Amino acid sequence: MVEFVIRVNQQRTAYIPKEIVENLGYEWTLVPNARTAVIYPRQCSLDTAIKSLQIILDGLKLVK
Repeated sequence: MVEFVIRVNQQRTAYIPKEIVENLGYEWTLVPNARTAVIYPRQCSLDTAIKSLQIILDGLKLVK
């Protein structure tokens, strides 16, 4: 599993790694919670986003 650290500067600008933009494109949907957020491409169906998120959750459980 790959992990990226994204930092936001005082102007609220973040550097997004090239690999992420190449895979997700330039328009995203972000669904935040109190502690986390899910980001997926705007044109991605909700079913596909949920399936992908389940894969990420399974990977996070392995490193727990």
